[in-house]
Amino acid sequence: MNVIYIGSGKSALQAKKLDLTNFNIICLNNAWRLLDNFDVWIRPGDFPSKDMPKEINFKKEVSYSEYSYHIKKLSKELNWQTNSPEHYVGYTMFFQGLYYIMSAIKPKNIYTLGFDHDYNIDRYNHWKNIGEPNPQNQFLNINIEKEFDRFEADSFYGKSSTPDPLRRGLGFDYLKDKFELAKKVSKDLNINLYNASFQTKGVNLFKRANLVSLHK
Repeated sequence: MNVIYIGSGKSALQAKKLDLTNFNIICLNNAWRLLDNFDVWIRPGDFPSKDMPKEINFKKEVSYSEYSYHIKKLSKELNWQTNSPEHYVGYTMFFQGLYYIMSAIKPKNIYTLGFDHDYNIDRYNHWKNIGEPNPQNQFLNINIEKEFDRFEADSFYGKSSTPDPLRRGLGFDYLKDKFELAKKVSKDLNINLYNASFQTKGVNLFKRANLVSLHK
Protein backbone atom coordinates (compact mmCIF):
# COMPACT_ATOMS: atom_id res chain seq x y z
CA MET A 1 0.00 0.00 0.00
CA ASN A 2 1.11 3.56 -0.78
CA VAL A 3 0.16 6.42 1.54
CA ILE A 4 0.43 10.09 0.69
CA TYR A 5 0.50 12.12 3.90
CA ILE A 6 -0.44 15.75 3.24
CA GLY A 7 0.15 18.75 5.49
CA SER A 8 -0.54 22.46 5.25
CA GLY A 9 2.77 23.70 3.84
CA LYS A 10 2.55 25.52 0.53
CA SER A 11 3.95 22.55 -1.39
CA ALA A 12 0.78 20.64 -0.44
CA LEU A 13 -0.83 22.37 -3.43
CA GLN A 14 1.05 19.86 -5.59
CA ALA A 15 -1.52 17.27 -4.48
CA LYS A 16 -4.12 18.94 -6.71
CA LYS A 17 -1.97 18.13 -9.76
CA LEU A 18 -1.41 14.47 -8.96
CA ASP A 19 -3.32 11.35 -9.85
CA LEU A 20 -3.83 9.91 -6.36
CA THR A 21 -5.95 6.96 -7.45
CA ASN A 22 -3.54 4.38 -6.07
CA PHE A 23 -2.83 6.19 -2.81
CA ASN A 24 -4.39 6.04 0.61
CA ILE A 25 -4.77 9.80 1.11
CA ILE A 26 -4.22 11.10 4.64
CA CYS A 27 -4.65 14.79 5.43
CA LEU A 28 -3.40 16.53 8.57
CA ASN A 29 -5.02 19.59 10.12
CA ASN A 30 -6.06 22.13 7.47
CA ALA A 31 -4.98 19.95 4.55
CA TRP A 32 -8.62 18.80 4.45
CA ARG A 33 -9.23 22.01 2.46
CA LEU A 34 -7.24 20.76 -0.52
CA LEU A 35 -9.18 17.80 -1.84
CA ASP A 36 -12.84 17.07 -2.48
CA ASN A 37 -12.46 13.53 -1.15
CA PHE A 38 -9.77 11.65 0.74
CA ASP A 39 -9.42 8.74 3.17
CA VAL A 40 -8.26 9.87 6.62
CA TRP A 41 -8.24 13.19 8.49
CA ILE A 42 -5.87 13.53 11.48
CA ARG A 43 -6.38 16.43 13.88
CA PRO A 44 -5.13 17.52 17.32
CA GLY A 45 -7.36 17.98 20.32
CA ASP A 46 -7.06 21.78 20.13
CA PHE A 47 -7.96 22.07 16.46
CA PRO A 48 -10.04 25.29 16.19
CA SER A 49 -13.74 24.56 15.71
CA LYS A 50 -14.01 27.41 13.19
CA ASP A 51 -11.58 25.56 10.93
CA MET A 52 -13.40 22.23 11.02
CA PRO A 53 -14.63 20.92 7.65
CA LYS A 54 -18.24 21.93 7.09
CA GLU A 55 -19.00 18.75 5.21
CA ILE A 56 -17.55 15.29 5.75
CA ASN A 57 -15.52 14.45 2.67
CA PHE A 58 -13.32 11.76 4.23
CA LYS A 59 -13.84 8.20 5.48
CA LYS A 60 -12.19 8.32 8.91
CA GLU A 61 -11.28 10.95 11.49
CA VAL A 62 -8.32 10.33 13.81
CA SER A 63 -8.15 12.37 17.02
CA TYR A 64 -5.70 12.53 19.91
CA SER A 65 -6.83 9.36 21.69
CA GLU A 66 -6.25 7.19 18.63
CA TYR A 67 -2.87 8.46 17.49
CA SER A 68 -1.67 8.55 21.10
CA TYR A 69 -2.68 4.91 21.52
CA HIS A 70 -0.72 3.84 18.45
CA ILE A 71 2.42 5.74 19.44
CA LYS A 72 2.38 4.02 22.84
CA LYS A 73 1.75 0.70 21.10
CA LEU A 74 4.82 1.19 18.92
CA SER A 75 6.86 2.11 21.98
CA LYS A 76 6.12 -1.27 23.53
CA GLU A 77 6.67 -3.18 20.31
CA LEU A 78 10.04 -1.57 19.62
CA ASN A 79 11.11 -1.32 23.27
CA TRP A 80 11.73 2.42 23.35
CA GLN A 81 13.38 3.49 26.59
CA THR A 82 11.09 6.39 27.42
CA ASN A 83 8.29 7.30 29.80
CA SER A 84 6.70 9.61 27.24
CA PRO A 85 6.49 8.02 23.76
CA GLU A 86 4.67 11.03 22.29
CA HIS A 87 7.52 13.37 23.22
CA TYR A 88 10.08 10.76 22.22
CA VAL A 89 8.86 10.63 18.59
CA GLY A 90 8.52 14.42 18.33
CA TYR A 91 5.76 16.44 19.94
CA THR A 92 4.37 18.08 16.82
CA MET A 93 1.37 16.97 14.80
CA PHE A 94 3.53 16.02 11.84
CA PHE A 95 5.32 13.32 13.81
CA GLN A 96 2.26 12.28 15.82
CA GLY A 97 0.37 11.65 12.60
CA LEU A 98 3.33 9.97 10.93
CA TYR A 99 3.72 7.41 13.70
CA TYR A 100 -0.02 6.75 13.69
CA ILE A 101 0.29 5.88 10.01
CA MET A 102 3.28 3.61 10.60
CA SER A 103 1.51 1.77 13.41
CA ALA A 104 -2.15 1.68 12.42
CA ILE A 105 -1.90 1.44 8.63
CA LYS A 106 1.53 -0.13 8.12
CA PRO A 107 1.95 0.87 4.46
CA LYS A 108 4.92 -0.11 2.36
CA ASN A 109 5.59 3.47 1.28
CA ILE A 110 4.75 6.84 2.86
CA TYR A 111 5.11 9.95 0.69
CA THR A 112 5.02 13.24 2.62
CA LEU A 113 3.81 16.44 0.98
CA GLY A 114 3.42 19.89 2.53
CA PHE A 115 5.82 19.14 5.38
CA ASP A 116 8.86 21.13 4.29
CA HIS A 117 9.15 23.05 7.60
CA ASP A 118 10.37 26.05 5.60
CA TYR A 119 9.14 28.61 8.10
CA ASN A 120 9.17 32.38 7.73
CA ILE A 121 11.41 33.47 10.61
CA ASP A 122 10.26 37.10 10.40
CA ARG A 123 6.71 35.93 10.93
CA TYR A 124 7.80 33.83 13.91
CA ASN A 125 9.79 36.67 15.47
CA HIS A 126 6.82 39.01 15.19
CA TRP A 127 4.67 36.39 16.95
CA LYS A 128 7.19 36.32 19.79
CA ASN A 129 7.21 40.11 20.07
CA ILE A 130 3.43 40.43 20.42
CA GLY A 131 3.12 37.97 23.29
CA GLU A 132 2.99 34.55 21.59
CA PRO A 133 -0.72 34.31 20.70
CA ASN A 134 -1.89 30.70 20.25
CA PRO A 135 -5.05 28.58 20.60
CA GLN A 136 -4.38 27.98 24.31
CA ASN A 137 -4.50 31.70 25.16
CA GLN A 138 -7.32 32.46 22.68
CA PHE A 139 -4.77 34.25 20.50
CA LEU A 140 -4.76 37.11 23.08
CA ASN A 141 -7.87 38.45 21.35
CA ILE A 142 -5.68 39.48 18.41
CA ASN A 143 -7.00 39.35 14.86
CA ILE A 144 -4.42 36.84 13.66
CA GLU A 145 -5.14 37.11 9.94
CA LYS A 146 -4.86 40.90 10.03
CA GLU A 147 -1.82 40.89 12.34
CA PHE A 148 0.23 38.64 10.07
CA ASP A 149 -1.12 39.84 6.74
CA ARG A 150 2.11 41.63 5.78
CA PHE A 151 4.22 38.47 6.19
CA GLU A 152 4.59 35.72 3.64
CA ALA A 153 2.44 32.81 4.76
CA ASP A 154 3.89 29.46 5.82
CA SER A 155 0.87 27.51 4.63
CA PHE A 156 -1.19 27.22 1.48
CA TYR A 157 -4.32 28.59 3.16
CA GLY A 158 -2.47 31.55 4.70
CA LYS A 159 -4.12 31.61 8.12
CA SER A 160 -1.55 29.91 10.33
CA SER A 161 -0.07 32.40 12.76
CA THR A 162 3.10 30.55 13.70
CA PRO A 163 5.08 27.44 12.79
CA ASP A 164 4.06 24.86 15.37
CA PRO A 165 7.47 23.31 16.20
CA LEU A 166 8.97 26.75 16.75
CA ARG A 167 5.92 27.97 18.63
CA ARG A 168 6.46 25.12 21.08
CA GLY A 169 10.08 26.14 21.55
CA LEU A 170 11.45 23.03 19.86
CA GLY A 171 13.53 24.51 17.06
CA PHE A 172 15.22 23.23 13.92
CA ASP A 173 17.80 21.01 15.63
CA TYR A 174 14.96 19.23 17.42
CA LEU A 175 13.18 18.71 14.11
CA LYS A 176 16.29 17.25 12.50
CA ASP A 177 16.83 14.81 15.38
CA LYS A 178 13.23 13.60 15.15
CA PHE A 179 13.47 13.18 11.39
CA GLU A 180 16.48 10.93 11.91
CA LEU A 181 14.57 8.93 14.52
CA ALA A 182 11.62 8.51 12.15
CA LYS A 183 13.98 7.21 9.46
CA LYS A 184 15.39 4.66 11.90
CA VAL A 185 11.97 3.52 13.11
CA SER A 186 10.63 3.21 9.57
CA LYS A 187 13.59 1.02 8.67
CA ASP A 188 12.84 -1.20 11.68
CA LEU A 189 9.24 -1.48 10.44
CA ASN A 190 10.26 -2.04 6.79
CA ILE A 191 8.47 1.13 5.69
CA ASN A 192 9.91 3.50 3.11
CA LEU A 193 9.65 7.23 3.91
CA TYR A 194 9.82 9.81 1.13
CA ASN A 195 9.53 13.56 0.71
CA ALA A 196 7.46 14.13 -2.44
CA SER A 197 7.72 17.93 -2.37
CA PHE A 198 9.46 19.97 -5.06
CA GLN A 199 10.49 22.43 -2.33
CA THR A 200 14.22 22.34 -1.54
CA LYS A 201 14.25 24.69 1.47
CA GLY A 202 13.41 23.90 5.07
CA VAL A 203 13.69 20.69 7.06
CA ASN A 204 12.58 17.36 5.63
CA LEU A 205 15.31 14.74 5.72
CA PHE A 206 13.45 11.91 4.02
CA LYS A 207 14.64 10.55 0.68
CA ARG A 208 13.33 12.56 -2.26
CA ALA A 209 10.68 10.98 -4.45
CA ASN A 210 9.72 12.42 -7.83
CA LEU A 211 6.03 11.88 -8.44
CA VAL A 212 6.04 13.96 -11.61
CA SER A 213 5.03 10.90 -13.61
CA LEU A 214 1.69 10.99 -11.79
CA HIS A 215 0.89 14.56 -12.79
CA LYS A 216 -2.27 14.99 -14.79
